Amino acid sequence: MKMPCRDSFVDAAKIWLDKLAAQDNFTVDYIQDTSKIDDAFLAHYQLFIQLNYPPYNWTPMAAAAFEKYIDDIQELHLLGGPSMSLR
Repeated sequence: MKMPCRDSFVDAAKIWLDKLAAQDNFTVDYIQDTSKIDDAFLAHYQLFIQLNYPPYNWTPMAAAAFEKYIDDIQELHLLGGPSMSLR
């Protein structure tokens, strides 16, 4: 069962993200489950936003890949690598 307040938050976030993407020339992908998430999938993304999918529903492979993704980003920034800003 979906929570109405969370659904309206996700709907509003998608509208805002789609508008921003069109305005600033980037792509937004939406996924409905974590079965696609692994190291190779995450390698294509500079930014990953989780809107409405509780972490306890993630597959073990997806959770491990996401933790590695976050650790790699933190390490890159600590080493003075490229940074990204969203205005």
